[in-house]
Amino acid sequence: MTYSAIPIGDKIRYTDEVEQVSFEIPKEDFAGLIFGKPMASLPDPYAATRAAINAPMGSLRLIDIAKGRRAKTASVIVSDGTRGVPTHLASDYICDELVEAGIAPEDILFIVAVGLHRPATEAEYRALVSDKYYGKVKMISSTPYDEASSVCIGNSSRGTPVEVNRQALECDLHIAVGRTQLHAMAGWSGGRKSVLPGICSYKTIFANHTAQMILDPMTIRGKLEGNPMAIEMQEAADLYRVDYGVTFVVNDLNETSAVFAGDLKTSHLASIDYITGYLEVKLDEKPDIFVITPGAPFNQNFYQASRPMRHLNSVIDPHTVVAFYAGCPEGVQSEDMQRPFQNAHTVEEAEKWMFDNWDVQMDDTLLFLKSLRTGAKFLCYSPGVEREVFERMLCLGADSYEDFMKRAYELSGKEHPRVMFYPMCQNYFTSLK
Repeated sequence: MTYSAIPIGDKIRYTDEVEQVSFEIPKEDFAGLIFGKPMASLPDPYAATRAAINAPMGSLRLIDIAKGRRAKTASVIVSDGTRGVPTHLASDYICDELVEAGIAPEDILFIVAVGLHRPATEAEYRALVSDKYYGKVKMISSTPYDEASSVCIGNSSRGTPVEVNRQALECDLHIAVGRTQLHAMAGWSGGRKSVLPGICSYKTIFANHTAQMILDPMTIRGKLEGNPMAIEMQEAADLYRVDYGVTFVVNDLNETSAVFAGDLKTSHLASIDYITGYLEVKLDEKPDIFVITPGAPFNQNFYQASRPMRHLNSVIDPHTVVAFYAGCPEGVQSEDMQRPFQNAHTVEEAEKWMFDNWDVQMDDTLLFLKSLRTGAKFLCYSPGVEREVFERMLCLGADSYEDFMKRAYELSGKEHPRVMFYPMCQNYFTSLK
């Protein structure tokens, strides 16, 4: 198990194998280790992926699409390393079908859809395909800040110019590989998000990720219908024309649970139907301390890792301590996320500065400020992020993992607070029974 809680005498030892850390608390304080409904792992994910590709939903087989278009080039949009997509399970099968259809390996382009994140590393490129195709297919990262690398393909119904990566667009065949999970604003990740924000320009992403869009009451987790951000993303994908999609569902152990392929929208909706039954978590009690962590791969940097801090609003209040930890070896990875707090001493001051100086990577900050408004005490520790960074962001800091749990107890104000461990809470809808 990645996370465990085991009785050791009169203590409970909680262990996190991702961050390689353990905490011990008195047994009487333990309010539970919370997971969602267990999601099975595929016994043979390669075979399941091949079966899905061979029997696509709402679509011809990829080889037949390629032959029908007389395609000579193909682009494959894949997710960046923070998304945990098992792209390698599908990539060779995709390449096999394209090669059999007459496309040379050197004319297959894998483009990492970074949105506004950093470019892929060589190790991340290497993980995308097996030795059979590595070094033979082309691999690039999208370049949203390079205006010359993008081309406008039309406008959304909101008037947003949709600018996508020119190299990907110019290929005869367009393929996308992604993963479905809850998304704080777009409703769900995967599917059309491969295009927007995936391979779009900064100008297009900025127009889609405005503060007004994020604050729209329909821009919420788990909702596509009526969600203005999701609608615009789908319009961008339609303009780009994704010919074939592969969508994975991954469980809390980072193991593949299901795979869907074929028409992008059809297969994506099927993945959502599959995952929806696993998302409800109802707590028996409201603890004094929530101990939370994002798990891998979101633990790479704080910009990604902070997401579990934003999804407990319905079960926290000014009496709650939300104790967050993560490794974050890449640090924060977003100056924009921190900027609203540089000259702010209150949530209100940070919000005002942010709205006056909005930039795209303040999107998570906007959501986090909503959580701060609950009045809960947010305690943060990461060996990759200085304590002062957390304290500047109106949180409380700790100096070590040992100090982290000690501080959580002190902030609760109780000798024996109820402590609940809830790793990867961002994956669920949480409420009280």
